[in-house]
Amino acid sequence: MLHPQDINPHYGDVYARGGLEEKRYTFLHLQNLPARMAAYHQTATPPFTIAELGFGLGLTFLATIEEWLKATN
Repeated sequence: MLHPQDINPHYGDVYARGGLEEKRYTFLHLQNLPARMAAYHQTATPPFTIAELGFGLGLTFLATIEEWLKATN
């Protein structure tokens, strides 16, 4: 849930409260990955590929695996 203090009114930037939440928003939801993963599991067409250049703390990987596991249920 966003609060007014989470948004820079001048630039419209959203400040995340935590690293994992930021990755979920910037990496997963802006790319519509949860819906694309769910659609893939329904059709099982060609391999589903995600490219990421850096692991950092592993938060992108963790967020992606969580969404992938949700999509398989």
